[in-house]
Amino acid sequence: MGKYNINYDVEDASIPISISKSGIAFKKNHISQLSNALNIKVGFDKNAKIMAISEATEEDGSIKQYKFCSADNEINWIRICPKPIIAEIERIINRELGANSESFVTEYDSDEKMLIVKLV
Repeated sequence: MGKYNINYDVEDASIPISISKSGIAFKKNHISQLSNALNIKVGFDKNAKIMAISEATEEDGSIKQYKFCSADNEINWIRICPKPIIAEIERIINRELGANSESFVTEYDSDEKMLIVKLV
């Protein structure tokens, strides 16, 4: 083994997510990680400063769901614009988001089947 532990597998590497005042932009990799879900749910762990995104199902009952993919799955990126979610992100990062996108590190948790966004 060499001096560095290089990961050449781009599919497993962290792909940043873009967030601005106007919404959250998901790249094709994120869409694939979320199994091209028709609907998603978004939650937060305020202490850990993370946002968790996972596929929403009928079993989720009254949890707010957001439209995500269409049935054709020929999508390269998706933007969702939930104002309450953007407001919660701003509270966690303790500042207002601007019109320009900011990149946040992501990690896919395959055990929990959720995309984790680190809000730091």
